[in-house]
Amino acid sequence: MSSSIKILMILTSQATMGDEPRPTGVWFEELSTPYYAFSDAGAQVDIASITGGKIPIAPHSLQAEGKNPPSVERFLKDAAAMHKIEVSMKISGLATEGYSAVFLPGGHGTMWDLPRSTELASLLSTARPGWSTS
Repeated sequence: MSSSIKILMILTSQATMGDEPRPTGVWFEELSTPYYAFSDAGAQVDIASITGGKIPIAPHSLQAEGKNPPSVERFLKDAAAMHKIEVSMKISGLATEGYSAVFLPGGHGTMWDLPRSTELASLLSTARPGWSTS
């Protein structure tokens, strides 16, 4: 991938299992592994979420330092990456123009807010590849 490739990752803003008080969010490895696959290949990776701001992390997706998958350990120590999940862009008003791909990492939180978001549905229905096939 070249540096002109931009990828938009859209994460959940849901911090609980529906109406239950059980905490959830994005599964950290489902964020960190593709994030580094894209960025290590030279892509610019932007992070957005349904409501913007701090991304909730599924608590069971994190272990004590040194016991996480390598991509998780790397992300936790990467100040620039961590900043992106502290201040994610809000999808409202966001356009997919200029992005080569839109990627939605998983986790239980995604089951609650992503399917219900009309803004996300609209954003995804207007997404077009940022590269030419000619």
